[in-house]
Amino acid sequence: REKYPKQFDIDELRCIYCGMCEEACPCDAIELTPHYEVTGLSRQELIFDKSKLLQVYDETVGEKPM
Repeated sequence: REKYPKQFDIDELRCIYCGMCEEACPCDAIELTPHYEVTGLSRQELIFDKSKLLQVYDETVGEKPM
């Protein structure tokens, strides 16, 4: 039986851009790119849910990873 998360969020406030999540992902679904945001008017703006992550993917598809 496979398990899937009910909610998938990446908190940019906790990320140190080390790339360990990219290496550990068994599906190669996580890819670091040179596009990142480190500013926001609220903490909520720096939490990326699935829809925000897909938007980033659409903007960076075809680019080489870091």
